[in-house]
Amino acid sequence: MKLVDIFKRKANKLYYSVYQFLMDGSPINVFGDNESYVTEGYNGNPDVYSIINRIADNACRPELKLCYKDKDEIIKLDTHPALDLLYQPNDYMTYKEFLRGWYVYKFSIGNSYVYRLCLESGNNVGKPVELHITPSAFMEIESGGWMNPVKGYKLLLGDQQTLFNPDEIWHSKFFNPDFQQSYHLYGLSPIEVAAKIINAQNAGYNATGKAFENGGVPFVMTGKDSKDHWTEEQQKRIVKKFKENHGGSDNAGKPMFLSNPVELHQVGLSPVDLNIIESTKDGRKILCNVLGGVPAGLLNDQQADTYNNMKERGKALFRNVIIPNNQDFADGLSRFILPYYKQKDSKDYYFEFDYTGIEELQEDLKEKVDALVNAYGLTLRQKLEIAGLPADNEDKELDKIYIPIGLTTVGEDEIPQDDVDKYYSDNNINDYKK
Repeated sequence: MKLVDIFKRKANKLYYSVYQFLMDGSPINVFGDNESYVTEGYNGNPDVYSIINRIADNACRPELKLCYKDKDEIIKLDTHPALDLLYQPNDYMTYKEFLRGWYVYKFSIGNSYVYRLCLESGNNVGKPVELHITPSAFMEIESGGWMNPVKGYKLLLGDQQTLFNPDEIWHSKFFNPDFQQSYHLYGLSPIEVAAKIINAQNAGYNATGKAFENGGVPFVMTGKDSKDHWTEEQQKRIVKKFKENHGGSDNAGKPMFLSNPVELHQVGLSPVDLNIIESTKDGRKILCNVLGGVPAGLLNDQQADTYNNMKERGKALFRNVIIPNNQDFADGLSRFILPYYKQKDSKDYYFEFDYTGIEELQEDLKEKVDALVNAYGLTLRQKLEIAGLPADNEDKELDKIYIPIGLTTVGEDEIPQDDVDKYYSDNNINDYKK
């Protein structure tokens, strides 16, 4: 820790108030049950899986650009070592797999941890050469005491523990307002917020499966004659025979023969009567809201939202969820891997997503372009930059301002008097010479 950081933290009253109970080298307890968020949430609930994958897959559609600002001009690069690293972050992942993994962990456990491997010697010391999505459900923060709350990170897999320095890990998280026991240093999982809904859905799916497996509605079997009393041994034999010959979907509708007449008494409700399917639809709508405002209509639930068509739903998905979280990804990635290249090239690099190829957002682009057409105080290059469209860096004509009089450039030549006279005449302006 730098000396200036020590002085800052000693003078920071909030630091001591919040972190005074932290001990050097002690772990900070993980907020919630990360493993169950994965196993019971993302892996165990079809709606959670579908919603998070819908978000992650669409987040991969816009292209991630490497940019820097040269005076008033934004330069976007197509080739650069930082882009090479991003397109192949490690030996077993592509860029899109990497981005999907970042989204899945962030939206399931509220935290995503990325490990950066850098060269430790040679002319390129400090250069990032690999990026890895860590098993984020097994990551833990190690404290350095109240002066250094995040001393490092620890990966706990089985009996093995792997320690990471804080500058080796990029920790992305959702905001967590719970400051007790420093839980706020971990992100709040959306699945934790929706745990009751997810548990109810999983129980409903399990109940439906068991109902099919056991042949329908639960019942009590009794002898038809009130004098018939089955012994415990007889009851066990009947249950065993029923399971062997009539349990499971393969035996559905198969007749059963007993030596004595019996009566069946229903003691439960069928999945239809329990309204399990409808309740899962209601739960899906809530999950869509919890996971950032995903339009439920994108998940084949046509009655779940008020959007008129798929394009409007797609636009809402990008506006509500993808654009804000992609910005978080781009900002975090810029801070994590670009400082080396900033220092090496003396350029203020940053990552930025390009949404011009996203069909659902093109109507917004059209409205923006229509407005820029009448923005006569801007150069053509400025208009293209605002619209997010490419511009030829060598074309100096783009740096001129155009006005409606025949779209004549301003600044080098005077407008011919004949053109001025014609413009005013065409617009019935007769007193301009006064």
